[in-house]
Amino acid sequence: MTRPAFPIRSVRASALGAALIGAALMLLPATGALAAEPVPLGTFTDWRAYKVTNGPNTICYALSQPKDTAPKNVKRGQIYVMVANWPGRNVKGEVSVVAGYPYKKGSNVTADVDGAKHTLFTENDAQNEGGAWVQDRASERKLISAMKRGNSLRVQGTSGRGTLTTDRYSLSGVTAAIKAIDDGCK
Repeated sequence: MTRPAFPIRSVRASALGAALIGAALMLLPATGALAAEPVPLGTFTDWRAYKVTNGPNTICYALSQPKDTAPKNVKRGQIYVMVANWPGRNVKGEVSVVAGYPYKKGSNVTADVDGAKHTLFTENDAQNEGGAWVQDRASERKLISAMKRGNSLRVQGTSGRGTLTTDRYSLSGVTAAIKAIDDGCK
C-alpha cells in the first residue's frame, strides 16, 4: 500500500504528537502549569473520552488501553488505540494506534475486529515513537463501523527490532465514547 497524500499524512503525524501528549496528561496528575489540559467527556466501560481546547487545534479523542499484550517480556512505553476528531482540520473519526515502541520501517499493522482484518500503515516520529493509521477515509469508516459492532480489537505489529506484538482491546463502550467526542467537537 502506498502512503496517503500529504494533507492526510500531515494531520496524522500531528495526531500522534497530540495523542502522546493527551495520554501523558491523562495519566499524570494535573499541575496547573499546562495551557490546555484534557477535559474528561466521560468514561464508557473500557473507553475514556477527552477534549483539549486549543483554538483551531482543538481535539476530542476516545482511547483505550489493551486488556492484554504479548509477548509479556518486552519493554514498551504507553500502549493504546485512539479515535480522534479535529474540527479545525475537518477530521472526524481518525483511528490511530500507539504500540509503545517504534515500528519496523515501512511495515504495516493489522487491526482485527472479531475476525475482520484492517490494514494500517506505520510511521515513526522524531522522538522515536511509532504510530499506525488507516490508509484512507473509506477504510477508516469501515474500521469504526466494525469497532462499534464488535467485541474485541486485536492489533498486531512488528517493532524496529523485529518483535511481533499482539495487543487485545475491549470494544465495550467504544460507541458511547465516539458519540461523546462527536458531541464534544462539532
